[in-house]
Amino acid sequence: MVLRSQAWLPPRWALLGGFLVVIQFGTFSYWINSYWGGAPAALGGALVFGALGRLFRRPSAKSAAILVLGAIVLANSRS
Repeated sequence: MVLRSQAWLPPRWALLGGFLVVIQFGTFSYWINSYWGGAPAALGGALVFGALGRLFRRPSAKSAAILVLGAIVLANSRS
């Protein structure tokens, strides 16, 4: 079985990075102790960053829509 890279990293590296982020920020961070924290900004950034990699590799309307959604979330999360 050959695992292909989805956007920026191979799936195993992306999973490892996700686990490290959850361990670092998900438990002992200020984000977890505030009302909304940085969750909307983190979600918007993840959508933009992920869609950007897919757009560079193989442009599609779906990836463009996800990029726009992430940009909207980022714009609305700024105070």
